[in-house]
Amino acid sequence: MSKVVSPRVFIDTLESFLDEHGGHQRIIASAFAQYIHNNWQDYVGSFTDACNVRDILNISYDLNLPPLDAIQWVQYVNHNASYLGES
Repeated sequence: MSKVVSPRVFIDTLESFLDEHGGHQRIIASAFAQYIHNNWQDYVGSFTDACNVRDILNISYDLNLPPLDAIQWVQYVNHNASYLGES
């Protein structure tokens, strides 16, 4: 089983991908809270989790965010975890 990504790293990583498209930290955190409310038992901070939060952002916040890239997601998570002292 892989290590669970902390919410701090998860939100920071999503912001790295989505900030220039309107996915700012506050709304990402809000969409993340919505996601966790229904999926807290399954959350690990995976690419699938990120895509699901992105979908919430697109639907609930009327954004048109670009698709995420699975390989870049892993690279960004590892970089952000290291940068934030959580690796």
